[in-house]
Amino acid sequence: MGNIRLFALVSKGSRSFDWWQQARNTFSKVVGRGFNSLVMLEAWILWKERNDIVFNGVPPRLDRVLLRAQEEADHWMLAGAKSLRGLVAASRSGEQQLL
Repeated sequence: MGNIRLFALVSKGSRSFDWWQQARNTFSKVVGRGFNSLVMLEAWILWKERNDIVFNGVPPRLDRVLLRAQEEADHWMLAGAKSLRGLVAASRSGEQQLL
C-alpha cells in the first residue's frame, strides 16, 4: 500500500525535495528516519554511478547499481544507520519469501 502512495506523490510532478517531504510525512517517525536514509543512500549511489559513466567511460548497468546499493547499505548499517537496518531487513525477508 505504501508503494501506491509513493507513486501517486511522484506522478503529481512535484520537485524532488517536495516529493521527499510529502513521502516522508506518510510514514511514522521511526520508519521515516529509515526512509530518509534510503533516499540519501540512493542519491549517493546514483551520483557515483553517474560519475563512473561520465568520467570513466563505464557503460551503465542496472545490476551493478543494485549490487553497489546493497553493499553501500551494508556499510551504512555497520556505521550505525539503525533506521535503515529495519527497512533493509524487511525488504530482504520479502525477497527471500519470493524466491
